[in-house]
Amino acid sequence: MTTQFSELPNLNFGLTVKPLHCVIHPPVTPNVLDHFLRKPEGQGDLVVGTLLGTIDGTRIEIMSSFAVPQYYEKQSKELVVDSEYMQMMLKFHRKANPNEGLLGLYISCKKLDEHGNEIV
Repeated sequence: MTTQFSELPNLNFGLTVKPLHCVIHPPVTPNVLDHFLRKPEGQGDLVVGTLLGTIDGTRIEIMSSFAVPQYYEKQSKELVVDSEYMQMMLKFHRKANPNEGLLGLYISCKKLDEHGNEIV
């Protein structure tokens, strides 16, 4: 049995969805790539960092990023991100760029495994 789209209920309730535009500034991509290529020996294939920028209505601007140290817990083999370092770097970044804030995290790896999914 096939259903026509006209038969489906309108769940939008009169709301309109505006298209979202994302602008990634040029330094971000090389920073992420450099972070992945310079990761310490024995860290594994996964690196984590922050994305910084602004959100203005429907426009997201990712202006910069920085790497966040992480390690694997020996006993539980869980990925641990250094949140104290991240908070300290965010404070420094906000002093230099008060209009930018934390937009999210990036994960760079060859293959996304269960450790990467935990962060997502």
